[in-house]
Amino acid sequence: GTAVPAQSPSPTSEERFTIATREYALMHRTIEQSLGPIQVTALPADILAHANAMAAAIRAKRGDARQGDLFTWELAARLRTRIADALADHGLTPFDLVTDELPEGVDRRALLLRVGGAFPWVAGSTMPPGVLEVLPPLPPELQYRFVFRDLALVDVHANMVVDILPGALAATEF
Repeated sequence: GTAVPAQSPSPTSEERFTIATREYALMHRTIEQSLGPIQVTALPADILAHANAMAAAIRAKRGDARQGDLFTWELAARLRTRIADALADHGLTPFDLVTDELPEGVDRRALLLRVGGAFPWVAGSTMPPGVLEVLPPLPPELQYRFVFRDLALVDVHANMVVDILPGALAATEF
């Protein structure tokens, strides 16, 4: 008989996410090289213009980007569980991370996350190390940030939301 070639196991949702973030980072670096380096001594307006140019070029390349492209439903379910477990392991609740209070004069609608949109740094909280430990590692161009109960995948240089994991922090009764 003829030997049947062994099927390679299909990648897990986490492996697919890692591959997708690496592919994103390669695209980011190619665009960044084409734009040229930002000067360290640049004025804030120049830095903003560079970030906007990066974001515009990335949006052009990812015109069909949608929520859930990287945070697939399968991965999203796993990550919500891991985040909840990590908080519990560190004696934290979602309430410890989520503040529904906004800085004075900030409209909640200005903080809506959309894929390809600017990231609202005024609301982006720091990430507890215990939570970061349970999330897939990212290339340096990307960071995780909570905004209220959602987890955003942020391109830091382009100041842009790459994907959103809604309800990453479980709604809990207080």
